[in-house]
Amino acid sequence: MKYCMIEKLTPLPPTVKAGKFPNWNINNLYHRNCPVCNQDIPIPIVTRPDNFIVHRCSKCNMIYLADIPKPDEIYKFYTYYASFKGLKQASKFMNYLKLPKNKIASNKNFFIDILENTGGIKGCSVCDIGCSFGWFLELIRYKGGYPVGVELDNNARNILKKKGIPAFEEIDSNKKYDIICMFQLLEHLVNPSDLLKKVSSSLLEDGRVLISVTNAGEFAKIGYTWIGFRVDFEHVNYFDLHSLSNLLLKHGLIIEHFWEHNQPGVQRIIDIKKLENNIVNRSFKFVKSIIKGFLNNRQYIMQKGTFVLTVLARKI
Repeated sequence: MKYCMIEKLTPLPPTVKAGKFPNWNINNLYHRNCPVCNQDIPIPIVTRPDNFIVHRCSKCNMIYLADIPKPDEIYKFYTYYASFKGLKQASKFMNYLKLPKNKIASNKNFFIDILENTGGIKGCSVCDIGCSFGWFLELIRYKGGYPVGVELDNNARNILKKKGIPAFEEIDSNKKYDIICMFQLLEHLVNPSDLLKKVSSSLLEDGRVLISVTNAGEFAKIGYTWIGFRVDFEHVNYFDLHSLSNLLLKHGLIIEHFWEHNQPGVQRIIDIKKLENNIVNRSFKFVKSIIKGFLNNRQYIMQKGTFVLTVLARKI
């Protein structure tokens, strides 16, 4: 496949939250080798709207940023990542509107379904790395698993502990897990191989790993104008199925199955504001039904895509 280098992609409109630039110093960058094969033969493909250049490894075809912010700057950024992304723990009012927890947990959840159908959850120790406020770990606990969170954001860890979920800044190398999950995490790491080495050593025999990343397999179909280069500017790695499989194999992890799903989060902020304005003028009962219907319909629509790549792998 031929790659065409252009000067710079245009940014998305400011109404798209996913197009927010981190406040990184682009004038003092750290050069790194390919995060998959560790070779240093990058070919530039395109310049993102934030001025970072996307490269392709000429040996293994991994798509990544060869020049990134310094690792300590990236680490510091993730200690307040939830604030940057506008992530918040649900308010008491929104929690009241939700269905009872047992019904929430029994509703269809894509990742829960995968784990239930590939060995189960009940009685399993489950570690979610990059777990934020622990929405997924709450479902794991309801399903009879034993949840543990790993999260750099200190505020999120405090909230997890209030929920009774053990939370740590990094994975505990002295503890073994049946299942380790990483959702939208590997894209952000300076050296994802280092983490996967720890993950592999922390898995029990026949342990499962469930991983979701932004699906760079779309890039091969679309080319350099792929939306993945115009959203989520914290991303420094762009995995497709082949590059992710190669990296997992280096650490004794074999992919059993994969899924391509979901659409990019490019909804406009104004749409949400219109919804909120409509909601405040309705009765409580009607508001509840509107919110439930809106969320269910939106979830269904957003799942119909290929923007996210999810893989289930096992330790060999």
